[in-house]
Amino acid sequence: MISIITFGLFAWLTLKGNREKEPFRAKRQDFYEEEWNRSIASVQSIETNLMFGQQDRLLKDQSEIHDGIIGEALKEHRLGVFIYNRWRIRILTVARRMILVIWILQLLHGSLTVASLIFVSVLVERLFSSFWRFARLLDRAAQNSEGAKRLADLLSEEEPAETGSVQIIPDKPLGISIQDVCFAYEGDYSAEEGALHDFSLDIEPGQVTAVYPQNCHPACQMSKRFHSCRRHRHQRLGWASIA
Repeated sequence: MISIITFGLFAWLTLKGNREKEPFRAKRQDFYEEEWNRSIASVQSIETNLMFGQQDRLLKDQSEIHDGIIGEALKEHRLGVFIYNRWRIRILTVARRMILVIWILQLLHGSLTVASLIFVSVLVERLFSSFWRFARLLDRAAQNSEGAKRLADLLSEEEPAETGSVQIIPDKPLGISIQDVCFAYEGDYSAEEGALHDFSLDIEPGQVTAVYPQNCHPACQMSKRFHSCRRHRHQRLGWASIA
């Protein structure tokens, strides 16, 4: 009876602890997803990052994400070790003492021999050790369930009714109009740090236009923006730089 009660308390503490650890695991999984997304974005724009010296900023962002992952893991570890594991140890200690008192009484009354006492004590210790293995198994299953749950939710999502529309490629030249565009490579835009300041440009259909900035940075940025849609615009764009 004491062993059954102990097992029930072990299972209850394990389930309760895993429920309290769920926010930390979810937050850590968010950090994993953010790290993956930023890594993919950094690889896709590696040319731009190297050109404009964004390595330190990217390393700083990755370091902050790693610190967040470690912080959430430490919170989960402290909760499991310093609270729930201690309660498990207390429960096992009380159960052992209660069983020991019963064994002593049975030994004094002659209903239990010394050999039987040794045999039963070994069985009980193995039983209590199996409680720990059961608790660790549940902890590992719950720890890995967050990622599996998100993957299952993603696979079970229904596809939107409208997945897009057919793109109509124009057969006539089109113009481009840009009005008062401000751009900064890092952080918020400011007049001191910005790369483009109130940039305006109007290109009539069929017109050939060249842009000559004082340095190549804005030209490179605008070139990437325009050439991504050049195939559909039927527009010729020339880029040059004056050192």
